[in-house]
Amino acid sequence: MNMSKAKMIEVGGGLSVKFLQRARGEESPFWVGEILLNGVRIGTFNNEGRGGMTFIRPIRSEISKDFVDVESALRGLVDACPGGSSIQYEREAIVITYAEIKGYNKRAKDITLADVVAEYARELGTVG
Repeated sequence: MNMSKAKMIEVGGGLSVKFLQRARGEESPFWVGEILLNGVRIGTFNNEGRGGMTFIRPIRSEISKDFVDVESALRGLVDACPGGSSIQYEREAIVITYAEIKGYNKRAKDITLADVVAEYARELGTVG
């Protein structure tokens, strides 16, 4: 498995995704990383690359010592995009996918989260 070096990508609303490990998996991307809000770690994520779900876990804020609802924060970014609220499953993973494309695909440097959400919604048939 060829691992990329760590990279942090801003995704909107003060949220950033930091890939600690990233590689091509068997059926889906292999990811391990952190989610930050205004530079403070609020969650972790991982996908083993075998076609399963991306797991997102909150962690205690290093500042307030409280848990931040990291999944709701990520879902909110998707819901704010046209067609985003029609997507029922894995909205959080869409943000991670967007961060990967934005951070590692040089041909897609101008891509927006709305572009990724619209394509995902089209593939699901939830928008025309």
